[in-house]
Amino acid sequence: MEERLLNGKPFDEIAWRNNDLINFLNGVWPENVHRYFLFSDFCDKDSTNSTTATQLSGNPNTHGAVYDRAEFERQVKAAKGKEYLVVDGPDKTVDGFNPVWVIRKQQRNRTAGGRPDDVSLEGTYFCVNQQLYQSPSLYDIMAQNLLNIQDKLEDFHTTAAEMPLFNPQEGYNYFSPDALAKREAASRNASVASTPGPGALTENTNSGASKMDADRQEQVAMLQSLEASIRFGGEYMDVNPIVGEPGKLSFQSTDSHLQAQAAARAKAAADKAAKEARSAEVSAMSSPFADTRPVKKGSKAEKTIGKENRLKRRKSKGPGATGSPEASV
Repeated sequence: MEERLLNGKPFDEIAWRNNDLINFLNGVWPENVHRYFLFSDFCDKDSTNSTTATQLSGNPNTHGAVYDRAEFERQVKAAKGKEYLVVDGPDKTVDGFNPVWVIRKQQRNRTAGGRPDDVSLEGTYFCVNQQLYQSPSLYDIMAQNLLNIQDKLEDFHTTAAEMPLFNPQEGYNYFSPDALAKREAASRNASVASTPGPGALTENTNSGASKMDADRQEQVAMLQSLEASIRFGGEYMDVNPIVGEPGKLSFQSTDSHLQAQAAARAKAAADKAAKEARSAEVSAMSSPFADTRPVKKGSKAEKTIGKENRLKRRKSKGPGATGSPEASV
């Protein structure tokens, strides 16, 4: 529906009031609120209200119906077309009380078969303190609210963009407005230069020399750091070193991966120890050299060797050596 304008402004942005008409009607009351609305810029001149008011005013017998709200609305509903009806508001008013009437614009169409009329809503108006307003559409309300939200978000992003403080250990922090104000005040106070005194020249010379020494120390420290980085850049003291860049730091391996590596190292060490033990046992069994160490007389080793020699001599006797003593003589 095309938006209606009054003096270049939309109807939902104006307030209509006619003091001369208010004086003529002796104020706005429940019975003449329709009459007051008929003369406003909001009422269409081709509406059923205008036609019905003209017909009733031209007949002396029905002229009073124009100031009878219930009778006037009954006459308006009897015809089809565009109409304005009071749907909410007091039926009676008292002095010192400012009533509010809600007037609804409708399009009424007749239906066949005795069914209720087809009525569609086209607009809503308010009469408050003898002034008339048009209610904004749902589209206008949503557009205004979205515009307000957008303005607030822009203000928020503008303010938040000046507040973040990044730290690799803690991430992002944000200053409160009070802390930011204190920080700016401290910065301004620190930037104020003091008035030079009598010994300012000597102090400046000494400060210049100390500044050169500090710069030289910083260069030396930077070179030492660079050398250490080149020499030990690929070595880590941690079992699970931290890799990445500030803001995206992470561990190189997971706990399960470290446990698997530790188990693999333990298994490799056990296998190596078992292999060395087997190697030592095999070398001891296959050695061609006898133990040539001297045996102490009367020791256990000497008794063992004598017993082994007697067993060998007994086994060395063959079956033919079992003759009688007489034969051997």
